[in-house]
Amino acid sequence: MRATKGQAQGVAAAGLIQVRREGKTDLDWASVDRQIGSVAVAGDWLLLLEQDRQLWAVALLGTAPGPIIAPPAPEEDSPETAQIVTGTDTIPPTWSGTWRDGKWRGDTSHMIQGPSSWGMSRGAAFYGKKLKSLPGSITSMKVRCERLTYGSYSQQRPTMALLAGTSKPSGWPTVRDTASGPLLGGPGSVESWTVPTSWLDDFNSGAAGGIGIVGTSNYMRLDGPGLRVTAKWRDQR
Repeated sequence: MRATKGQAQGVAAAGLIQVRREGKTDLDWASVDRQIGSVAVAGDWLLLLEQDRQLWAVALLGTAPGPIIAPPAPEEDSPETAQIVTGTDTIPPTWSGTWRDGKWRGDTSHMIQGPSSWGMSRGAAFYGKKLKSLPGSITSMKVRCERLTYGSYSQQRPTMALLAGTSKPSGWPTVRDTASGPLLGGPGSVESWTVPTSWLDDFNSGAAGGIGIVGTSNYMRLDGPGLRVTAKWRDQR
């Protein structure tokens, strides 16, 4: 015979009283003698004995001042495991060109930086809304840089610029940051340049959508349409 404790859910009737055993959520009926049944009310604790699946309420353990025990709240279903999706996209510029002496040049789509007899040049490439509309947040980005003819053919680095906006503005765009670019040899040399991690938030938010070259001490030309970015992204679904 097993002894347990239970709480009355109401008064006894016809020799039976409904109880909820301690630690249980289901309700049971227990046989109760007349003496206990005449005094037990909802909320009272009873001593229960069980044998051969028969339950008896044999003693009043004490009256409960509080309300009837509420059944435990149902456990929430475990949330579905988040799905992590990653991908890599290569995006060419939607526009590229060079700014010189207060205006955009209309005779080239290539990017030029530095001084010449014609004046100081700065190059820009914009990627439209493609970077902002990737399926997830950009986690890393590389830029293909190909050097073209003209200028000194010794190894040199362009000065890379993070540009505000997603398309060619009427004037020179706001430069949000600069960084040293890849070391390039003579014309035709190609290097992959890793975009600084600190720039990625601006690309993800849409605050920036362009990359430029803005060095003022060395003259260099880069293939503007070929300044493709390869962006790795990550999305949690």
